Amino acid sequence: MQNTNKDLQDSGVHNTPFYTKRYLSNIDIEYVIWDRELHKEYVFEDLIDLSEDEIEDRVREDFYDSAFIYNTYYEVDACHYNEGAAYNCDLIPFKISNDEEDIYLLALGGCGMDLSPKLDAYFFLHTGKMDSGSTYFSDKQYFKSMVSTETFNAIEDKFGGVMV
Repeated sequence: MQNTNKDLQDSGVHNTPFYTKRYLSNIDIEYVIWDRELHKEYVFEDLIDLSEDEIEDRVREDFYDSAFIYNTYYEVDACHYNEGAAYNCDLIPFKISNDEEDIYLLALGGCGMDLSPKLDAYFFLHTGKMDSGSTYFSDKQYFKSMVSTETFNAIEDKFGGVMV
């Protein structure tokens, strides 16, 4: 079907790049940079009964378990990297920084199922656009189950009547 909305744009999840899929193994954690406070804020609700050291250990363990559960990542340009928006979409943002380059990555935080709605939601929050290949258009209920109600409603308000 022909694209009928000017705010539909390929994101790279399905076609051309907004994201670049990267397969990384043997990541040297010495070069991994991530926001511990932001991760703690978005991932943990109640750490009140723990010491500061226990909290730091739990946050660090959760980050590394979530970010490195799978070796497929989605790279974005620095101007497209927003840690808060990534966490809002249940993605795990981090940067690999060494003397040669900075690589901005989003981890899915899981494997074994189609988690592309998280990436589609991030793309929408960052650009206000949607990829016409998104599951939002082919399986709206599944898409809705993968993203926050607030984000889904914002997408629905803009694209609810769009046919692709």
